Amino acid sequence: MKYALIALMISAFLFGWGNCGLKAKPHESKLVNARAKEPVQINLAPGSPETASFILEHENKHYTLHPRAKYAMEGLIVSEHRSDSIWDLAHEAWGDALNSRDICTVWGKTLAGSGYRELEFWSGDWTCYYRYVRAEVAAIFSPNEISNTHVLAKDPTIRKQIAELEIGDEYRMKGLLVDYELAGGGKRSTSLVRTDTDNGACEILYVESVEILKSHNRWARNARNLGRILFLGSLLAIFGIMIRAVFFNRGAAALLLFILTGLGAPQTASAKLCDASAEFCGDSMGSSASATNSTNRGNKIRLNPAMISVAKGFGVETIYFDSQFDFALVKGLGRIGAAISPSNSEETFFGPPGLENLNDLLDRHRGKHKFPSQKITLATAVNLADTKGHGFNRFAMNLGVMGKYNRKTSTLTPGGGLSGVAGIFTFGYSLYSDETSVDETAFGGTANEVVRYNVSTYSIGAFMGFLALDYSALTISGIEPANVSVLTATARYKRSLFTAAMRKEKFLRPTYDHDQDLLTMTEERTEYFGGVQAAVFEPLLVGVFYNYYLMRELSVGATLFF
Repeated sequence: MKYALIALMISAFLFGWGNCGLKAKPHESKLVNARAKEPVQINLAPGSPETASFILEHENKHYTLHPRAKYAMEGLIVSEHRSDSIWDLAHEAWGDALNSRDICTVWGKTLAGSGYRELEFWSGDWTCYYRYVRAEVAAIFSPNEISNTHVLAKDPTIRKQIAELEIGDEYRMKGLLVDYELAGGGKRSTSLVRTDTDNGACEILYVESVEILKSHNRWARNARNLGRILFLGSLLAIFGIMIRAVFFNRGAAALLLFILTGLGAPQTASAKLCDASAEFCGDSMGSSASATNSTNRGNKIRLNPAMISVAKGFGVETIYFDSQFDFALVKGLGRIGAAISPSNSEETFFGPPGLENLNDLLDRHRGKHKFPSQKITLATAVNLADTKGHGFNRFAMNLGVMGKYNRKTSTLTPGGGLSGVAGIFTFGYSLYSDETSVDETAFGGTANEVVRYNVSTYSIGAFMGFLALDYSALTISGIEPANVSVLTATARYKRSLFTAAMRKEKFLRPTYDHDQDLLTMTEERTEYFGGVQAAVFEPLLVGVFYNYYLMRELSVGATLFF
């Protein structure tokens, strides 16, 4: 598992490095067609034979196309969107598989000068956006020399050529501007001018030929593709280890097979997966949470109250193991959120170590019983700032406070935290007081010895399309110092989330040796976690997890969201 996780981290670096490189815009001196002209359009006379509608079949769906004009365009791609990508939900919900790409292109004086390099471009599901900071830029570009084109491939050969287009490519393309409709679905209409904006301003091009003049970011494409290959290989290795563990538990194996059927679940399930894990839907801030899987969200709430989602809605997260449920309830009102959880975070993969006497520790592991819950966490968070941008234009910050009520000591201890998003990066910090009660009578101590301590945490993460990475560190002070670090990688594929994590704990204490069935004194300990979750039914996300309670066990969970 260790080497598979290392390979996964390397793949994420290569993919992220390549993706960033693909966004680079070439210098105008390197362009081979710097004088690319505006598109040539010949409108077709209404009622002429050339305007006759025709049917195009793709992926067992029938589309009716209505030609409006002959069209030829050339220029530099400055942004693009793949509608068949795993984070595009709008095309999937509409049932449109024909519109495989949106291509944002510049030409004319905007391309010939340095105007295009002064602008920032990005694409949504249907739209190309741009902005500039310096007012002088307005004099060296024209908004009429930027277009977002929805492309429809004539046949599989053209579709493959279109799929090879990337940001930084100079190209030529010819075909027909068309309106089109899906049998039993909606209708989309093309723009016929370059001066319109907002809804309906995009051209819909039925592509009959395409030519790539030069690819300026080839190195970035190679790095990204290598990252993809390494990612798939490491992911197969990780889940091979998980499946091997699953076979020791028939119930979990059956549920895992049930979850995997979620890959073919109704399309609405994808939208619901976004509700449960907003960081995988192009907008990483339904809350200011770090970019991790939703399994970890309940624990993060118990560690950092600023991680509570403030987005409008209600959610319940629960994990079942040892005939018991651990759960958290979350309610968001738009700018304020609140949560309650009657469960411990101690002795869970993403939480701090627990304090208990040696007999309890040994008996609990031999019987595979989770660490007993004795606390109730009450927390609230408020959104301090949110630019509501996308990608690198996003900045948001939450402030949270919480109280932990210990049912054994009847004490309420305070805590607080901050969390936020800056571009594709996430961050968080928290500090709280805590205490527990330990029975030490078997070792000459008191029956209910109260141990008080402080816990501080910080986390940093990054979201890169289908992949989210998170590093968190936790420190316990006031007793024997303890440090825990967790590295987590979560990937989204269609309606499912796949998570792998590595935990390193540095704390001088007895730990259970699974191979020898006894306690050994160790200072450092490494554990691994795996999880699979899927939006099988609306509005339910279900999952199977390995080693969540640090006993090499299998547990099951569910998240319900409205």
